[in-house]
Amino acid sequence: MDFGGLTKQLRVLLPGRTVAGYWGGFLALAVLAAIPFVFLALTAPSTEVDHPASLAGTSRAIGEEAGDPAPGPSLSASTGAGLAESPRPSARPTTGVPQSKFASPASHPITDESLPSPGNDFDVKCWPAATVVPGRSASVECNVLLSNYSSGEISLACRVDGMECTMTPNRLRPLPHLSSLNARMTVAAPSYAPVGTWVASVTATGGETGAALKQAAVNVNVPPPFSVSCESVGTSFVQGEKANMKCWVTFLDASSDVVSLSIRNAQGLPAGLDTSRLEARPNETQAFNIEVDTDKLQSRTYVLQVYASSNRYHQEAPASFQVVPPS
Repeated sequence: MDFGGLTKQLRVLLPGRTVAGYWGGFLALAVLAAIPFVFLALTAPSTEVDHPASLAGTSRAIGEEAGDPAPGPSLSASTGAGLAESPRPSARPTTGVPQSKFASPASHPITDESLPSPGNDFDVKCWPAATVVPGRSASVECNVLLSNYSSGEISLACRVDGMECTMTPNRLRPLPHLSSLNARMTVAAPSYAPVGTWVASVTATGGETGAALKQAAVNVNVPPPFSVSCESVGTSFVQGEKANMKCWVTFLDASSDVVSLSIRNAQGLPAGLDTSRLEARPNETQAFNIEVDTDKLQSRTYVLQVYASSNRYHQEAPASFQVVPPS
């Protein structure tokens, strides 16, 4: 480097200065320019290569804390640093669900409480009562209410003692856009069915699991095929006059028996019927009369009992009247 030429140039640029002054200023500028580079060198982070022993120790410590049964392959320094920030998860599941949950349902049924209960897939409701005449049939409507959509088929059946009971249809297929399904229960009573009230049980099974079961009860009323009634309240006759009281026998749809008529006269009244029998006429009402001789009766209220019976059924009705003195 030509220091002499440099000194001449400095004298031209800065006249009146000594040579020592020129070089002192130049040295000061050089030191100021070098300060940033020195600062960066001192504050730079140490690289992973600078501390291989400490990183190796970190990876071993992590392996011991994770509970590994045996040390795995040797890890590089960079791999050890990654494990230090995010330890490898344990091999055990953290959901709390047994591994056998997804095995065969026959050997390991699903019992997770978050799943819908089989009994909540649907419910069944029917009209609460039906009237069926002996020898005839009657129907009521039933609804299967879907609380959770299920693609599983629902089977329907019904039963009532001493009668035939059918469901139409007997199988229902749920659809996504429907909230209920309709069916009809039909009960057929034989001609000899006893009079009374019976209970029909409607059962629905199936759903998503095929095991859900719901039941509904329907009261099945079996009336006799005919009934008898008489005018009673407010009937009065003047003493000494012959009185006729009106009575009726109503035949239902399945009536076929001849009905015999009689009167129970516990008080020994002078009374009788104008007929002793009626031929069955389905869906018709036939009238007959009670004839009373009031000439021998005192002024008060009297009660008679009228009986209508066939070879299988028996019905009765009260008949009351009042005798008043002549005005």
